[in-house]
Amino acid sequence: MLRRAIKISAVLSLAMALIAPSTLAATSSSPAQANGLKISPVRTELSIAPGQSKTVPIYITNPTKNPIQLQVFINDFTAKGDNGSPQLILNTPSNYPHGLSSFVAPIKNVSLLPYQTATVNVLITIPQDTSGGGYYAAVRFAPVSSTSSQSLTLTANIASLILVSVPGPGLNEQLNIASFKVEGNKGGFSRLFFSRNGLKAVVKFTNSGNVQEQPFGKIVVQSGSKTILTQAINNSASPGSVLPDSSRYFSVPVSHLNWFGEYKVSGYFGYGNSGRLLSASVTIYVIEGWFIVAVVSALVLIGVIIWLLVRRKLHKYHNAQTASLISDNRTTLRP
Repeated sequence: MLRRAIKISAVLSLAMALIAPSTLAATSSSPAQANGLKISPVRTELSIAPGQSKTVPIYITNPTKNPIQLQVFINDFTAKGDNGSPQLILNTPSNYPHGLSSFVAPIKNVSLLPYQTATVNVLITIPQDTSGGGYYAAVRFAPVSSTSSQSLTLTANIASLILVSVPGPGLNEQLNIASFKVEGNKGGFSRLFFSRNGLKAVVKFTNSGNVQEQPFGKIVVQSGSKTILTQAINNSASPGSVLPDSSRYFSVPVSHLNWFGEYKVSGYFGYGNSGRLLSASVTIYVIEGWFIVAVVSALVLIGVIIWLLVRRKLHKYHNAQTASLISDNRTTLRP
């Protein structure tokens, strides 16, 4: 019964705790809220050496007028899809090689009075023989039923994500560019665009290493030899991470383009502690739709004019030939 309740509750929590990466990055320093609860921080990233321990404080607030008791779960998580959304692994401990749950000390239930904020200290201890790499877990809070302390109410949970980097032997940093393209405002990818509005450069990174990476860098747009736009990528206060064995998209808007032209869009990126570099580029062409309509209309008009001139010339030629034939006939018939 408890296991089933946890699964249902975890599914309901995804909308609040496991939010999309762009939102997560923008709000990781701000409290998240679900079912009347508030939590801060939404995400914590830190480095812990083998044999060392660190405590992560998490602040949970009850903004309601009713007291509440919360049960705390530690769940490993992995990346879901290409947008960086985390996905809970409900089996704890899991067999996930990057699971952090087994390194986290058990946490007792939390009781909150109305409008009270409690500090929950999460103690993380990395064993001495732990290989270098990334390890991840979500500290999840769920209301305990008033009728039984062993069952959970089927309401949304709220969670704080913890990402730990363990330095040392075995750590492997390897990020690659899977694709680099320009996307139009109607979706899809192409190199020819009939509108300069709503364009964005999209880069997809794939992490084949064993530790989370936070790519950084810039997108440069050039018209000939002139640079017309430089945009930083993944430069928020809490940049997005690419987890091992996963891919993730990042994008920035492309602007300052003229209604007609050829442009080179380049990306220059770095990642890792040693500042490894990656780059990619693509050439695009912009021809505004109205210009195409104007050109086609002009060509049609020119064609009509040429047709009328040719028709007029042929008509004159036909009249001249007819007049000449009549004149010749009159000469032949003259006595």
